[in-house]
Amino acid sequence: LDTPVRQKALELVDEYPSLRGIEKVVAQDGLKAILTLRLAPILPIPIGMYNYVYGVTNVPLWDFCGGIFLGSLKPYLLDSYLGYFGKELVDGTA
Repeated sequence: LDTPVRQKALELVDEYPSLRGIEKVVAQDGLKAILTLRLAPILPIPIGMYNYVYGVTNVPLWDFCGGIFLGSLKPYLLDSYLGYFGKELVDGTA
């Protein structure tokens, strides 16, 4: 499907070399690439632009869903642990 939004996203990908590289990697190995990008502490492009890159590539739906889900677990678990640990510090039980 070539929609106007997809065409605009393709133009955006063509403008930035880092986006082109990410697009190629995501197209070849979707799950690992998406998971790696979700877990990366420093990103080469703004986080919102990744959704455009994923939309331009033909990444399988389950690779996309699996990478986003597994990559989202880290911040939630880390935040939960830090909150629990912080509460223990405040209570003096740590």
